[in-house]
Amino acid sequence: MIAMNSPLRDVLDKITRLIEEQLEGVFASILLVDSDGEHLWHGAAPSLPGTYARAIDGIAIGPNMGSCGTAAYRRESVIVADIANDALWSNFRDLAQPHGLRSCWSTPILSHQGDLLGTFALYSGEVREPGSFERRLTERVVRIAAIAIERKQNEDEIFFLANHDALTGLPNRILLKDRLTQAMLHTQLHNHNPWVSVVFVDLDNFKTVNDRLGHTAGDELLKIVAGRMVGCVRPIDAVVRLGGDEFVILLVDLPASTDAISVILHKLRAAITDPIALDGHEFHITCSMGVATFPHDGNDAEALLMNADAAMYQAKNSGRDSFQFFTAEMNTKAHERFAMQDAIRSGIARSEFYLDYQPQVDLRSGHIFAVEALVRWRHPVLGVLSPVHFISLAEETGLIVPLGDWVLNEACRQNKAWQDAGLPHLSVSVNVSALQFQEKDWPQRVRRILKESGLEAEYLELEVTESLLMRNVDQAIATMKELQELGVHFAIDDFGTGYSSLSTLKCLPVTRLKIDQSFVRNLAHDEDDRSIISAVISLGQRLNMMVIAEGVETEDQLAFLRANGCDEAQGYHFSKPVDPGAMADLLNAPELILEHI
Repeated sequence: MIAMNSPLRDVLDKITRLIEEQLEGVFASILLVDSDGEHLWHGAAPSLPGTYARAIDGIAIGPNMGSCGTAAYRRESVIVADIANDALWSNFRDLAQPHGLRSCWSTPILSHQGDLLGTFALYSGEVREPGSFERRLTERVVRIAAIAIERKQNEDEIFFLANHDALTGLPNRILLKDRLTQAMLHTQLHNHNPWVSVVFVDLDNFKTVNDRLGHTAGDELLKIVAGRMVGCVRPIDAVVRLGGDEFVILLVDLPASTDAISVILHKLRAAITDPIALDGHEFHITCSMGVATFPHDGNDAEALLMNADAAMYQAKNSGRDSFQFFTAEMNTKAHERFAMQDAIRSGIARSEFYLDYQPQVDLRSGHIFAVEALVRWRHPVLGVLSPVHFISLAEETGLIVPLGDWVLNEACRQNKAWQDAGLPHLSVSVNVSALQFQEKDWPQRVRRILKESGLEAEYLELEVTESLLMRNVDQAIATMKELQELGVHFAIDDFGTGYSSLSTLKCLPVTRLKIDQSFVRNLAHDEDDRSIISAVISLGQRLNMMVIAEGVETEDQLAFLRANGCDEAQGYHFSKPVDPGAMADLLNAPELILEHI
């Protein structure tokens, strides 16, 4: 059977059955070592009770791990004549005895180089040691089993080498075509939804590394870049090396949207462009990427690869460090987002962003007690843009972190400037993104910004959303408490739109709940919204939190909120967001607000 290239499982099963035919009352078993060399897995055991065979499937290799685990650990035969009374079986005898297994003799299966391949074991229903014939037969079986296992391993290695890149271990062109063809067939069966996309990737300045440091360093760089790309895609996707500095990424089961592809491309681009240190030198590698999608850009693997390659060269000709979709329609949409991303980055560098401030009003006294900082973008072409036009993209691309840090810094600086000008001391409320909040050094950055601005921490409130807090409650609580110790306050923004539990809410160091404006907007016509607002107000006050309603625009909305005991409010009824100068005027003339109370 070995010579006929029969499957390994069939060969091992045949070996064990032949042994059992020659030895009365004996059950044979072969276990195979895993790739990590730490466990033994089922190879063949045709006559062992199924429940027992399944129980020892995956048994660890080590001392006192029964006959097989110990034989593999010691690399020598282990003869246990009495399972019931042998210390090696102390953790396993209860598995064996119900099946009438009384003795077990195990021998490691070793390669011709001495590497562990598995174990061969004989079980008996009697308390005894193996006889001389059984010992000789075991020696012969172990040699035959080793030949069969090694042959299978060699075949697997040949197959792997034929289908994978020797340097990076990634799949090669042969395996790519097979995977791509299968993915296309799957998409056809589902009426061309979801999409399959091929991304052709070429490193822009790889030759520089080879020229400066030689091919060994170049090979190391390719392995680093390959690892980064693998880390950017899902297990169902594939990263392929075609050769040199050319790669192909196969993306499957994607929503029928260029946005989903663009998110992955931005992630890949960011990962590749991270500095790479080699032999004391730091390199900044960029890449050009071309995308072709089935079924729009080709009906077979060759057409898709050719079109993705053409799109990649278009990206390279357009200045490199970018990506290009093959079709004009897809290009237009994707590049609008790409251009917007670059514009955000440039806008931060060129100080095109600015803050307006909206007052928050105490409904009992009618005084402004805080302001919320709201970012705006003075785009050089499109004019003034509200956050709805750029915040989502900033979050997707990670640009929300530098933008958010700028907002926090500017808000703290402005509040301190108002205080220094003799205006009433009040808090400034700043929205925090999930990416900012999750960064390990976020508390230190807040501390540094407060120190640089000179603003005391008690005059800063950070607004976080329910969904942000629920991503990792323990981390959120730890971060909030660290900042709370400085004196920083916290508010939950858009409360009622997320899924936070009451048990979680009471553990959070939060001083304020903010009722989402979507509930306030419709309260005049929606009984459910009125009920939700009343419940939130009651809940917040029972938890000793202040409750503020946002988006208050009418006298009727204000009347309802006051009648239900809401503590605070903000919205156009009091003032639209205004620039720092206009905000100073409001603080100097509180009667402008009082007349709306």
